[in-house]
Amino acid sequence: MRNFNPQRQPYTVDIAPAAWRQLGAVPGEIFQRIRRELDALAALSTQRPPPGLEALMHSSLPTLSFFVERFVVIYEIDDDRQVVTLLEVSQRLPIDSEPEDGG
Repeated sequence: MRNFNPQRQPYTVDIAPAAWRQLGAVPGEIFQRIRRELDALAALSTQRPPPGLEALMHSSLPTLSFFVERFVVIYEIDDDRQVVTLLEVSQRLPIDSEPEDGG
């Protein structure tokens, strides 16, 4: 099990090169919100995970995601390096979009 120690420093946030390129298409306000979310995840790294997430965190590099408006943000947590890495930012399809019927 992951060792949660309140004396431990928060994780750092890293951004993968591909994610930097994708962030170029994201409005500045959205980028700031994404960054705040990632910083909050890093700061919470010393606390117990929410119920149900603990089992997922047994994986060495769990890949997780969250939404900021129309963007999906994919990241991973590396417990050994104590890093939250932003992997990908992309626009999600609208929930009400339906495939066009060919006939």
